[in-house]
Amino acid sequence: MKIVKIENQNIIITDDLDNYVTCLQPTARLEVKGDNDIIKVVQSGVVVYEIDQSSVTATRVIPSPEIAYDPNTQSINELLEILSNDFFYNPISKTTINFGATFGGVHETFPIVNTENIDQPLPNGIFYGSRQNFAVGIYSQVEFYLADNTAILLESCQLRFAIYDDAFAKIREASMLINSGTVTPSLYSIPFEQLTLNSPTTLYVLFGRNDESGGFFTLDSARVDVSGGAVSPDIVFTMANPIGELPNDISLLRLANDRVFYNKIYGL
Repeated sequence: MKIVKIENQNIIITDDLDNYVTCLQPTARLEVKGDNDIIKVVQSGVVVYEIDQSSVTATRVIPSPEIAYDPNTQSINELLEILSNDFFYNPISKTTINFGATFGGVHETFPIVNTENIDQPLPNGIFYGSRQNFAVGIYSQVEFYLADNTAILLESCQLRFAIYDDAFAKIREASMLINSGTVTPSLYSIPFEQLTLNSPTTLYVLFGRNDESGGFFTLDSARVDVSGGAVSPDIVFTMANPIGELPNDISLLRLANDRVFYNKIYGL
């Protein structure tokens, strides 16, 4: 089986001789079945196709050449990551059924393809948070998009990301130094200590920059404005923290807001 993304963004499934089998929409969702080797393709709540990982021999995004895939040496997680990054728009649900979290989860604060606000400024010392519902899974990386960075020599800041539980206590944090060598536009990812969720869990994510040094510079990322988000700081909020690591407890530090920045939280 080959998985091919054609010029109009649809995904074509062929056999190994390039004979057409079916066509899938890039907006479909992917889910892992309980037996862990079948990827379900779901459109409008209906399973329209099942990809047997053991049968996949190649992937291709036209006009690039096809890339061989070996199900004997490559894991289903690798195939899911390929499909998530290059083929399908929607977040992947990489979960098992009845066996707890054995696969890396993938969670996006919002589908990045749904927004044109990909060049929104991250002001120094202001962090943006939102309530997010995570699926069962193992999480250990955060990905984000930087659209523009105007830092020059000797200018820098820290980009920080944190996860808080439903009582607003910090459970994970990650950071990255931004300076004149940080190339934009580009996607970046940074690791954090593995977080295992064995049941669907409501968490809060916080994202922003601080510790600016050497002078002011622009750092832009992707953002959506949530209708009604400013109603409650328990939904979408900002928090000031101009210097240092993020607080361990933000229960009393939040102000209602309507801005959510793009983060993709996943596991390897």
